[in-house]
Amino acid sequence: MKKTLLVAALFASGLVSTASYAGPTGTITVTGNVGTSSCVLQTGSTNVSVPLPRVDPSMLANANDVIGITGFQLKVDSCTAGTKISASFSPDSNTDANGNLTNTSTSVSGVTNAQVQLLDQNRQAINLMNDTGFASRQVVASGGTTTLQYYAQYFAKQNNTTPGDLLSSIQFLMSYE
Repeated sequence: MKKTLLVAALFASGLVSTASYAGPTGTITVTGNVGTSSCVLQTGSTNVSVPLPRVDPSMLANANDVIGITGFQLKVDSCTAGTKISASFSPDSNTDANGNLTNTSTSVSGVTNAQVQLLDQNRQAINLMNDTGFASRQVVASGGTTTLQYYAQYFAKQNNTTPGDLLSSIQFLMSYE
C-alpha cells in the first residue's frame, strides 16, 4: 500500500511523467487533379486485333527466338496541343513472370513454347508484368490525331516450339497529362 501511495504521489508531484517527447513535426501535402480530358481514343483503338503472320515452327526452335514483328497503333483525337499521352498495360493471368503474353488458345491444336512479346515504338520489349516505363513512351499531342506506335511478335519461351494456334490479350489504360 505504501508503494502505491508513493508512486501516486510521484505522479501527482510531476517528478514522474507519462508523456513522451518527439522531435519536430512536418507536413505532407497531397495534390492532384480529377477532371475530364478533351482526348478521345478512336473507336478502332479501343479493341485492337493484331494478326501475327503465319511462321514456321523452326523459326522459333530456340529459347528467346523472336519473329513475325507486326505493328499496331493506338490513336487519340481531340487532345489539346502539348498534352502528354501514354498507355500502360495491366498484367493479368495472361502475363507470365517475364512480362510476355501466354497462349490462352483453347484449341486442341494450340502452339506450345511460344508467347507474344509487345514492343514499344523503338522496338524494345515491354515487360508487361512490371510496366514502369510507360512514361518514357509518352507522345506529345500537337493537335489532330496523335498515334502511339507499338509492335507484337512471337517469342519462344523454350526450345522446340510446336505448331498450332496462338491467342492472347491484355488490357491497357490511357493516361493524359
